[in-house]
Amino acid sequence: MKVNLSNIRGQLQCALHSEQVTGFTGLGAHHKTGLYDFTVPTLMIQGVSSDAGKSLVVTALCRWLKRQGMSVAPFKAQNMSNNARVVEGGEIGSAQWLQALAAGVTPDVRMNPILLKPESDTRSQVVINGSVIIN
Repeated sequence: MKVNLSNIRGQLQCALHSEQVTGFTGLGAHHKTGLYDFTVPTLMIQGVSSDAGKSLVVTALCRWLKRQGMSVAPFKAQNMSNNARVVEGGEIGSAQWLQALAAGVTPDVRMNPILLKPESDTRSQVVINGSVIIN
């Protein structure tokens, strides 16, 4: 599948810095056309509710795939959790931090670009790329 990121760049910049968007050269980006070829094998884990065990399954899969010799990195675009860990560049959800360790990679804020930390029933702290945006 080929995606032209120039059409959705503004939408991506709300969660990612522009240098991170253009920095995905390892995914087969063509330097002249701007088209990115997402041919990297991906796997999505879905569940019907919170607390269904998705994070635990992903952690186990990260470790198992690493032991099979594959290069693995966890990613969760948006997470709502009060459980966070400090990494270089800010903070990410604890589940993504543990998944990164299981995968044998350094935890990175790009693995969880949007973290919502509930403070009450009607208020959340918003963390974008590791930094608090709304408190």
